[in-house]
Amino acid sequence: ISGKLVAADSNGTSDPFVKLTLNGQTCRSTTLHKTLTPLYDEDFYFRGHWDELTRTALVVSVWDHDRFSRSDKLGQGFKFRIAASTLRTVDHVGGLDVFLAKAK
Repeated sequence: ISGKLVAADSNGTSDPFVKLTLNGQTCRSTTLHKTLTPLYDEDFYFRGHWDELTRTALVVSVWDHDRFSRSDKLGQGFKFRIAASTLRTVDHVGGLDVFLAKAK
């Protein structure tokens, strides 16, 4: 995940992180400090059945981390369909563990 953001901090940058929600589950990325062009090269883990996860839209919201106050929302509502080719699975008793793969 990458992009160009607006400055939310007085130093002209932001400390962005993203929240990804898929099928009622939310994952949070690491915070990247003092940047307007974040690039996240992370794996995100969602549990569920294959058909549920590929049928549901992935919703991404972008936040500016604030150390001493509430984080500021920079944007929300980015929706993506998950291509089956970006998912990796690990079998376990009772279902699948599904990972959203890193950017290449």
